[in-house]
Amino acid sequence: MTVLLRSSCEHIMAQTREIIQRRILNFETLLCLNQTPLLQEQVRHAISLHCEALDAPDASPFIEDLNTLYVQIGEHWKKVNGNMVVAVSLRQSIFALEVFLVSKLLEDYANQPYHLEPGMRGIADCVAEERNRSRQISEGRDSISSARGYYDGFIFPLEEMVLNREHVEKKLHAAAERKGNPGSDIEPLIKRGDWPDLAGAILYDRELANRLFDTKAYTSEQHETVIQGIDRIQKEYFVELKSPTVFTTNSRARELTMQSRSEPLTENRHTWIQMLLTGRKQNKPSPESDMSPLIWDTETSGVSLKKIE
Repeated sequence: MTVLLRSSCEHIMAQTREIIQRRILNFETLLCLNQTPLLQEQVRHAISLHCEALDAPDASPFIEDLNTLYVQIGEHWKKVNGNMVVAVSLRQSIFALEVFLVSKLLEDYANQPYHLEPGMRGIADCVAEERNRSRQISEGRDSISSARGYYDGFIFPLEEMVLNREHVEKKLHAAAERKGNPGSDIEPLIKRGDWPDLAGAILYDRELANRLFDTKAYTSEQHETVIQGIDRIQKEYFVELKSPTVFTTNSRARELTMQSRSEPLTENRHTWIQMLLTGRKQNKPSPESDMSPLIWDTETSGVSLKKIE
């Protein structure tokens, strides 16, 4: 490793700038090697900082940070490319997670049923086990093996993908509970009038869809289809959606909430919700005239409902 040294000597500073230029070239080469999203972000940051140092009249104030970042990237590189087995396993896990997440988005927002693949079924079961660990104890379970599989098959690749861990965990947990069979993650939230969780799902799924599209995990046509589906659900139930804890529901959501409290979900309403999720036209129940939108603010007062006058 070529370490940058502090010096006011003109000759040494010229050598320092040469090293910085060489590092920038090496970093740019790394970006062409299909690295993980997290490593790519780190390398891009390193390029930016090295360029800033190169443009400065005196690079000395940057040297400590440049050397630290250089070492960190080297360690990160070894972590994801340490040997052939690690490199292949990591990229296979990332690809499998991308396929799962894209398939789930298309299932939830474009009505394209998805059967969990055998390889992902093991990861989903492992995630479900970890999420249930604090609530139940399974006799004879090898917790060390489970924890190792949880990290290698889920945590490590997810960290490198720079995705929302809690949101992805929920999707895998739900898939495990369905035993890999097709099923919407959105429809149950609507059926029980769980607007806070629906708000979070919409926002996080939009973020997820955009993130996966940035990594070229799916096509522009698929991305457009998913975003249109997300927009449709948001429009059907929310007047305003700022965050998972601050949003305003509309009269249709209020109607569903009232009906879910007073009577079981009817077959017709179940069909209506299914058709709503797929964007097909149908005769929807008319909201009552006195049903006003609701403001939900769970950040300031738990779950507070305020009727708009």
